[in-house]
Formats: sequence, structure tokens, C-alpha cells
Amino acid sequence: RGQVLALPGTLTPSVCVDVRLRALASLRKPLRHDSELTLHTGAAEVPARLLLLDKRELPPGEVGWAQLRLADPVAVVTGDRFVLRTPNDTVGGGEVIDAHARRHKRFHTPTIESLEARSSASGGPAETLLAALRRVEPAALDAIASEIALPRDELRALAEELQRQGRLVSLGATLISADGLAALGERARVAVETHLRAHAFRRGMPIEELRGRLRLDERVFAVALTRWGDAGALVERGSIVALPGYEPKLTPAQQREADAYVQALASNRFAPPTDQPVAGDLLEYLEDEGCIVPVGAGVVFAAEAYREMVERVTDHLRRDGSITLAQVRDVFGTTRKYAQALLEHLDGKKMTRRVGDERVLR
Repeated sequence: RGQVLALPGTLTPSVCVDVRLRALASLRKPLRHDSELTLHTGAAEVPARLLLLDKRELPPGEVGWAQLRLADPVAVVTGDRFVLRTPNDTVGGGEVIDAHARRHKRFHTPTIESLEARSSASGGPAETLLAALRRVEPAALDAIASEIALPRDELRALAEELQRQGRLVSLGATLISADGLAALGERARVAVETHLRAHAFRRGMPIEELRGRLRLDERVFAVALTRWGDAGALVERGSIVALPGYEPKLTPAQQREADAYVQALASNRFAPPTDQPVAGDLLEYLEDEGCIVPVGAGVVFAAEAYREMVERVTDHLRRDGSITLAQVRDVFGTTRKYAQALLEHLDGKKMTRRVGDERVLR
């Protein structure tokens, strides 16, 4: 009795459900919070504890939101009907709104609003699907199928119709509500704005940092970023995400400091000074502008000098097959510190590989 036969992966037993509950009009007294009752749904019968979410007690004939915590797992889906009984009487009944509910605070307005949105009485299967998706979005359709009392073919058809209406958006194999995508886009925009306030001279936020902040799968994030770009909300520039029209600007004093720093690097191209540091934000700005290239160990080359060094090292490697640190030092008339910093930088960029005391091209 109460057992259910289902296709694999389509039904998960539950021990906690959110419900829309109506107390029987013939009751002599209200249903009380934390009552011990018996749930009847389908052929199943199981002890349940009644937790009222929006009322201190539920008077006869009235409707309220409640959570039922079950003594044993029951196979139910959103939309299933149920009856509640004491040992002697039927006391109420209603509809399952969330077949796999989490614990809620009582009298919590957002919880009640969410349940209202999910109620089949407020818009039918389409609203039920959207409400179920909003709880876990972005998500694949299979992730919410067990919560909706529809065959898979009908559920897929409903999702496709919602996409045609513009209420549901496909991010590859993942779905998100249109308002969910808009809210996610707003979170992305705020994240980029916050990043730029903290790093005033940067052009944007690193893509991977933004993806990590939003906690999105790579493929989902890539599709979402394209959509935000098409909508003009954000701009993808190589490895960063920027705000449309945003360009960092230096004050005259900062510009003079930047110009002096770059000129000092260029004055001794292959052994630039390391005792004239600038603020980290200004260094990032000059790097983003393509004026300088930090290679590690406190060594920063002017961009033109760096490009020449890389070109000459790779030409040597193509010609001779390998190069040593001492050879790099001699080719550029520099010191071991600069030659080592450059070679380790090229190793890190996967351009070269160390074999003993030599480097070879990858």
C-alpha cells in the first residue's frame, strides 16, 4: 500500500512538503501549529507533523500555507492532492506545492510570496514550471521534472512554448527564466562596477573572476555573457568584461608619473630600474594599456623591449634548438636577474620549457 512504480530518475520520495491547506468547514476548533496528524495521498498513509507558515492557527473553512514533515518517505509530486486526518476525523486537505521542501521560517514574507507564485491556482502548469525553475536556476529541465506532475514530452513542449513567449531562456542545455537572466545580468554588472571602483585604473574585470563570482558553469556563463553583450549591458574585451563606454582616466599628476616610469624603463631597455616602483593600480593600468610587461621577481620591461627580447629568444631557439640563461644574458648585455626573470616568464606562458640548464621551444 502506498508504493509507486515509476521510470528511473523520474520520482524521488520526499519527507517534507509545502502545501496549500484548507481546514474542513465542519471542524469544531482550529487546526493548530505543530499538530500530529496523518497524511493520505494516493494510497499512501503516513504520520505527519503540521507546521503552519502564515497563521498561528487555521480556523474551520479557511485556507493557509503549511509544511508537512513526514515520518516516512512518500512518493509525491507538485500538484498532488492530499487529505489530513486525526485518528477519528478528516480535518483538512489541499494541494502539494513543493514536493521537496526546505525548512522555512514562519511568517516569512518571501517564503509566502514564493509559495503563492508556485501555486497551480495562480497560473497553471506554466507558472508551476517557472516557479520551480526559479528556485534552482539556471538548471536543466530534468532537475525540476520530478516536481511537476506532467509527462516528459508535455513538460518539454511547455518549456519550448515558454521560450517562444520569451519567459524562458535557453543557455545551451540549461534553462533560466527571463527575469532570472535579467537579475543575473544585474548581479554581473554590479560585480564589474564594484571591481572597477576597487581598481580604478583597470578597463574591466577578469572574465574568470566574474564567472567565479556568479558561480556559473563555463558553458552557461559563455552563453549568458554573449546575451548580456548583445543587450548592451556588458562588453567582452579579450580576457576581461567591461562596462559599455567605460575608459579609465588618469589625473594630470598620475599621467606625469606614468610617463616618467615608462621613460625610465625605456632608458635601459634590457636592464630597467627596479627601484622606481609605482602604485599597483597604476602598474595594472600601464599593463592594460600595453605600455609595460611585468615578468616577475620585480622586473618590468617596457612593452617594446619585451617584444624584441621575446622575438630574439624565439628566433635563437628556432635556429639553434636551445638557449641557456648565460646566452640570454650575453645576447642582451644584461644581468642574470633580468635574463632569469624573462626565461621563467616564458616558461610560465608555456612558450618555452626547461631541460636541464637549457630552454627549448614548446
